[in-house]
Amino acid sequence: MKNYGSLKFFNMSQNEKDVVQAGVEAWYHYCYQNRNKDGRFNKYAQYANDGVTLDAKQELFTKGLKKEAYRLAGIPSDTNFTEGMMASNPNIQWATFALVAQTLDIVIPETVLDSFYQFAEVKNVNWGDQLVFHVDSPDLFVVSTKANGQRGNQRQRLFGKDVTLTPQRRTVEIYEELYRVLAGKTNWGAWVARVAQAIETDITTRIYSSIYDSFTTLGAKYKENAAFTSTAFNNLVQRVSAANNTDKSVVFGTKTALARILPENQYLQFGLGQEFNKTGHLGNFQGTELFEIGQRLKPNSDEFAIDGDFAVVLSSGSDKLVKIGFEGNTIITQSKPEDNADQTMGYSVSQNYDVQLITAAAYGLYKFS
Repeated sequence: MKNYGSLKFFNMSQNEKDVVQAGVEAWYHYCYQNRNKDGRFNKYAQYANDGVTLDAKQELFTKGLKKEAYRLAGIPSDTNFTEGMMASNPNIQWATFALVAQTLDIVIPETVLDSFYQFAEVKNVNWGDQLVFHVDSPDLFVVSTKANGQRGNQRQRLFGKDVTLTPQRRTVEIYEELYRVLAGKTNWGAWVARVAQAIETDITTRIYSSIYDSFTTLGAKYKENAAFTSTAFNNLVQRVSAANNTDKSVVFGTKTALARILPENQYLQFGLGQEFNKTGHLGNFQGTELFEIGQRLKPNSDEFAIDGDFAVVLSSGSDKLVKIGFEGNTIITQSKPEDNADQTMGYSVSQNYDVQLITAAAYGLYKFS
């Protein structure tokens, strides 16, 4: 069994673990099958290549969820009440949501780590605990010259700082047709995938918005706002590398942004045409690796959520730019059919989290005009 890194998971009974594991593995299959363009979900290949379809996995999770919810609610397995009567039982509702919430508590932080490991450090704390990140000082010790026999008295110490995140409740409001709930037709595997994607998209937008909005606060030497030139690009990359005391920096941007990073000489561009046409951008420009950021859409909109006119320069192994903190557990509440004029069932899925740009590392932004 995979180590999910969740104490709550390991404290569950084996039956509960089996249900949650089925939901998590359905999510892994979904990620590998539908979202593995850049290879970051390759580690989930085993869950998609085991001969079981995604639909079958989601159905297995839904059936297991129903069976375990009945058991937790104290309903005998041979009970012959209708689906409608069972679905209206508050104990069954509680048990169902507890298992779904535990599944989300695993898949959402894991997805955030998989998607943003280059940018973000992620922490999870219990309700009421402080989300504190320690940020080291980026300064260096100063080397001074002293005559022989002279004892220096300019002692130095570098002070870091502790930064506390303040998680806020973020909620996904969804609904389902009453007859589907009562008939047991709700596909909870697909439901979990949709909710996880919604929260991940929100976090994605917050991460890149915080980076983009920091342009005005960066020092003049760490930002460019002009048409692309190789000289300006290489100077920015070198400066970020030098500031972070490393020989290697990389660049991230959307497909649109990375497409701007090309040699100025058309003859050289022609020589790179095959590589450029394969992915829409180069994978390496004059020794600097380029990585594509997957674009997102704003909820219920055709508008892009990430600006496509900028690239981020980061140093490998340096302090992550963004800190993400999750507090407590996922909470799911259900409205009553009589609360809605169309007799639908409403669900509110809430998580407490905060996203802030906090780092000791130097980084650069190139805005293409």
